[in-house]
Amino acid sequence: MENIVNVEGTELDVREYNGQMVVTFDDIDLVHKRPSGTARKAFNRNKKRFINGVDYIVLEKENSNVHRVDIRNIDIPNRGITVFTESGYLMLVKPFKDDLSWKVQRSLVNAYFALRNQHPAPTSTTAIEEKPTLEFETDWFCINRGKINYICRCYDITSKEYMHHLLEVLGRTYNFDEAKRIYSATTGNWKCRNSEVITYFPQLSELASKILQKDLEDCAKEETP
Repeated sequence: MENIVNVEGTELDVREYNGQMVVTFDDIDLVHKRPSGTARKAFNRNKKRFINGVDYIVLEKENSNVHRVDIRNIDIPNRGITVFTESGYLMLVKPFKDDLSWKVQRSLVNAYFALRNQHPAPTSTTAIEEKPTLEFETDWFCINRGKINYICRCYDITSKEYMHHLLEVLGRTYNFDEAKRIYSATTGNWKCRNSEVITYFPQLSELASKILQKDLEDCAKEETP
């Protein structure tokens, strides 16, 4: 994985925590060309709307050595540092409505946060010897949980309601019931979840991701004054 990504002409350091691509306050101000402190102020104004551990993560200096194997390119100062996941970033920049911000948001979602799904994470040889390894998450729903939660908060719906909507749109192109039957017959899993079927068929997962991306864009438009 590259150490730097070009986002609309601005070079952004690639940062990763515990298997997730993350950004800092300074990263957000940098790529959006906002004065230093803009993202932090936006977060402080709306902090009650963010979920700790889902939308943002506070890293403490004293815990950095314990988690070092899970941290990529994040320097933790004595006072600690706050990093944002994809869902947290999208929530934080909702008030940014200028043309550049729209381009930056698209680039970060498609070229930065998507990096984690395109490349295997770097490994630490010492950590592998001391700790058990974990398999990468492959379930389509789990991978996109942050985006789905963002849309659900935007429209005040549950994730179950959103998945129902997603299956309806998928069903306009593919016969999902038939896909589920084929999956169950092939794997022997007759009590499968819908997300397992979406994950199993590349056509379904690709189309589902396109639908999700469009819903994200529509959600942003809904909130534009």
